[in-house]
Amino acid sequence: AIVNIILTDGVGKGESINDGTGIVNSENVIIKSNGSIAGFELDVNGDFTLNNAQLPSGWNLYQSDLKVLAFTIDGKQLSNEITIPYTGTIHVQSGIVTDLYSSVVYTETMVIPDTYVVSALYPNPFNPVTQFEYAIPEDVNVKITVYDASGSKVADIHNGVQNAGNYSASWNAGNQPSGIYFVRFIAGEFTTSEKVMLLK
Repeated sequence: AIVNIILTDGVGKGESINDGTGIVNSENVIIKSNGSIAGFELDVNGDFTLNNAQLPSGWNLYQSDLKVLAFTIDGKQLSNEITIPYTGTIHVQSGIVTDLYSSVVYTETMVIPDTYVVSALYPNPFNPVTQFEYAIPEDVNVKITVYDASGSKVADIHNGVQNAGNYSASWNAGNQPSGIYFVRFIAGEFTTSEKVMLLK
């Protein structure tokens, strides 16, 4: 196991961890934790090449078709965030992070999209709830607003900053009359809207 590989010679052990996240975007695999990461192991697949140039000094990186393993040898360069650039296509299935206290935490994996994506609303027509998914490639203010056919605003679904990632949203139109509505999505410079029909 990864914990048995990590060696320590009495140096400072850093902060103990109790959560971890793996983030995959189009250029990097990023491992984050609330404590001092001493190593991690990822179950992966895809056609990719890792670049260990950004690993802290004293770390080793091993890669196979199904695993990525990285850990500190001397325990001196601990961090709560490790970034590994890659080329190609990588899919992270699962992972664990560990510290020098032998804590092992399973990571939650997030895939960060390259572009803005907003799915079609479904169901459409609907009664009284419709929903959709969206993905944002950067931290940005997201505003989702519903307008009726006359252009009057009838609902705010969301208005605030969101981190890069994948989200879902829904609109309950239980207090609105049947008719045509428009859901407008604005994130930074990206804007789109979709027509939906409420049938009661």
